[in-house]
Amino acid sequence: MTTRVARLLVLFGLIAGLCVTPREPASATGPARDASAEPGAGHSCGALALALFGRLQGLAWDPAEVDRRLGPDSGPGHSMAQLIRTANAMGLSLRGVRLDPAAWPMSGPAILHLQRGRAGHFVVIRPVGQSGRLVQLLDPPSTSEVLELDRLARSPEWTGAAIVARPAFGASPWGLLVAGAAFVLVGIAAMRTRDRSRRVGEHS
Repeated sequence: MTTRVARLLVLFGLIAGLCVTPREPASATGPARDASAEPGAGHSCGALALALFGRLQGLAWDPAEVDRRLGPDSGPGHSMAQLIRTANAMGLSLRGVRLDPAAWPMSGPAILHLQRGRAGHFVVIRPVGQSGRLVQLLDPPSTSEVLELDRLARSPEWTGAAIVARPAFGASPWGLLVAGAAFVLVGIAAMRTRDRSRRVGEHS
């Protein structure tokens, strides 16, 4: 019976694991880069955006340190991959995504890649207000603007490529239900095993 209980535990654990899904958007594609340097002490817009994003996550990141860690760009500015690798090395797990306006409202800040003419440019956006349709666009070192998400997505500069914090894995409602049922069934099986063992001991 003990073996049966163990098998039940393994079986329901596997089922619950399949029902636990990461709440992560689809990965962004394309070699998004920044091809401009902002006037903030000569730092690239990628370094300024990444430093600001880190501060919004509660990290005291200095643009000069971020720029130093990014190192020289590998072409027309720093790439999204470089920003993600640098953030990961500095202790913040990020990933590239393709922002879908239909999936809004946003749950947190993002580094957004814009296309300004032939040059790429990184800015930071974060949700504001209670409607779920407004974002604050932060373009270090000075520009700040609040606008509607739909307006931003209709902009000719919009690419949809962005960088966000990698979310923790969260359980779906079905995953929680199956996990709960597994614990109940295993508990019942264990009680029955204990009762049968006790009866065998009384008759021996």
